Amino acid sequence: MEDESSDYSQSEEDIGEWYDGDGICPSRHAFDACCRASFDTWNDAASKLPPDRPSYFYLNDFLEMVQNVPQFFHSPPKHVDITGERRSPLVLRSSLELETTSHPTCEQHQKTIDYFQCLGFPSPGTYESTTTSQLSSAGLPEHQGYFTSIVLAWSYVFCCRWVEILECAGMKSQLLHADGEQLQNCFWDLVIHSRWSAQVTRGKATFYAPWMISNRHSNPAQSAGWVQISPNSSLAFDILLDFCTSNGLEEELLLGFGAILMLTSRNAPSLKLHPPTMIFLPAKQPEHNSTFRQLWESLDKCMSLSATQDALDSLLCSAFFDPRVPCNLIGAASLGVKKALLMHDGDNFEKLLHAVAYRRPHLTLLWHAVAYSHLAMPILNLVLSGLPPICLAAAFWTDTHQSFLQIPYYPDGSMDISIPRAYEFSLSYFCRPEVRAPWTPAPPFGSTTIENLGLEIRSHYCHRHIPLSWKCYWNQRGGERLPAGPQHQLKAAGKVNLQCFETGSKWDLEDSCAPGGGPLRL
Repeated sequence: MEDESSDYSQSEEDIGEWYDGDGICPSRHAFDACCRASFDTWNDAASKLPPDRPSYFYLNDFLEMVQNVPQFFHSPPKHVDITGERRSPLVLRSSLELETTSHPTCEQHQKTIDYFQCLGFPSPGTYESTTTSQLSSAGLPEHQGYFTSIVLAWSYVFCCRWVEILECAGMKSQLLHADGEQLQNCFWDLVIHSRWSAQVTRGKATFYAPWMISNRHSNPAQSAGWVQISPNSSLAFDILLDFCTSNGLEEELLLGFGAILMLTSRNAPSLKLHPPTMIFLPAKQPEHNSTFRQLWESLDKCMSLSATQDALDSLLCSAFFDPRVPCNLIGAASLGVKKALLMHDGDNFEKLLHAVAYRRPHLTLLWHAVAYSHLAMPILNLVLSGLPPICLAAAFWTDTHQSFLQIPYYPDGSMDISIPRAYEFSLSYFCRPEVRAPWTPAPPFGSTTIENLGLEIRSHYCHRHIPLSWKCYWNQRGGERLPAGPQHQLKAAGKVNLQCFETGSKWDLEDSCAPGGGPLRL
């Protein structure tokens, strides 16, 4: 049998053209060493079983990750910054204020970051019908028709909650049912045949809930003769939960939940789902299940995360972020991941999911959901073949590292002679309000002398800026900002040293990314 470790070896097609050892492009030795180290790390993770294999895709780890995410559009003041027209999404602009230093002489303690949330789309979402099985050999559920029905039910639950939240905020939102059908009597017929619509009117434009989905050949937006119904998201969730727990479909329940979260992604294509299976069961109150009740209690936070631009995509991509790999070696590290996890599985993703469960349990639910919904390859192409999206707001909400800006790269001693370039770039971002976050998550390499710094950076380099805490604000149309929640302290990040791989040293992430998480989610 061929040794899998041989898969890490390079070819000219893998690497492409570079100028070996020019001080910017890495040497061939460094490239090979980084690729091999990345391969070993992820191949080893894929071959190990997690020490504990709790059911439901590490749901508790996921819920812990979202515990500090602000609730979706919760109690907004008047005149918040919302934009949207007939052919463009309805978008809320808010801001997050970072405290980056406690140095007593520093006058630039904060950095303000704007983030955007989708409140509605100009047309409902759709899914594509498929007969292709996904992940059946990876130990995941095979009830594909039931899975589609559950996805459609989750869509209804999310949208009911969306209508309730927007109503509380004073917006003209409504839930429509065909022929006035009642939820208790015909829930499954209602959701499977898309005989409902969730929408909001703003001026002369109508927008639909971001999580509304139906078959591409149906048209729930046509609401002639439909009747407005009072939304009851709690009852809808109870009906869905009872069906899944009574029929052993708890995993499909969670996979469908994750699939609905991804509907707002700018980077993922439409869901591909099997034809739904019709369900003929009366609605009844489900038995109490504390785990799934916690999921329900976190629904508003998950909606907020899903609505935030690039938040879920960036979280998925953060599974492969390593703050020790500089930007000129990120291609080598990505190549090692590809060879370790994707060379032999095709569209199965079994090794990928095992590795993520071992190294990033808090992301297990999301990765299983995108794999089961035919969305894994678009996300993998983002992180392994291009520039992955970065959402710093989501990174701070979830304490998940996505960018070198979150990592302290300054040395332990004094910086009288030189400082790392990674720290210089971080200083430039935190201390200059007009500077935007770099597109690449990977840190720059090398160092520079103090004399080479700009005057603004030179005045701050001893203040050791690093994210310490965050607080959200509502942006007003007139430019003012109002607090939107309490101050949250961030967990202290350990100092990181970049790896150059010129010495052939071993690269291993086990100390910083052990199973079960740890103080930080790298």
